[in-house]
Amino acid sequence: VIAALLAATMSTISSSICSVSNLVVDDYYKRFSKNPSDAKAVKVGRLATVLIGLFGIGSAFYLNSFETPSIWDLFLRVAGIIAATTIGTFALGLFSRKANEIGTLTGIVAGMAATYFIAKDQTIIFWLYPIYGSLVSFAVGYAVSIATGGNRKAIDGLTFATLKNRTGGLDDSTELKSPL
Repeated sequence: VIAALLAATMSTISSSICSVSNLVVDDYYKRFSKNPSDAKAVKVGRLATVLIGLFGIGSAFYLNSFETPSIWDLFLRVAGIIAATTIGTFALGLFSRKANEIGTLTGIVAGMAATYFIAKDQTIIFWLYPIYGSLVSFAVGYAVSIATGGNRKAIDGLTFATLKNRTGGLDDSTELKSPL
């Protein structure tokens, strides 16, 4: 049973490393290289595989240094910090006409940083990290979007404020209003 668990784990990890290496080769090397060749792509892929593996080993040692009761608790904390801004980011895009790239990215960074410091001090339980991070990312993202000039792209039909219901009830000229 232990051998089967180790084999499944190694299979999952190796396929993940190969997927990330493939992403590096196809999305970065071949796109940005002036003369991409198959031989060079294989070398870049092998180098990326080694670097990703070393990064994984280093991350494992780093995560092992935390004083947590179990790896599951650590996973929930790290996932909570990383994913804490998701709801705020989607809400910013759905409910605001003024959201732009700079504001959204700044909101994500601010939400992750705020969630990290809350997690470090352990002032709230980790189940509340997504709510806190989303509120911070929405507020900071909205404020920075307004400060940087708002959105200048056509967003008709992409936010609740510009959505037109074509399936019934409302005609094509009716717009749903948003407070933002």
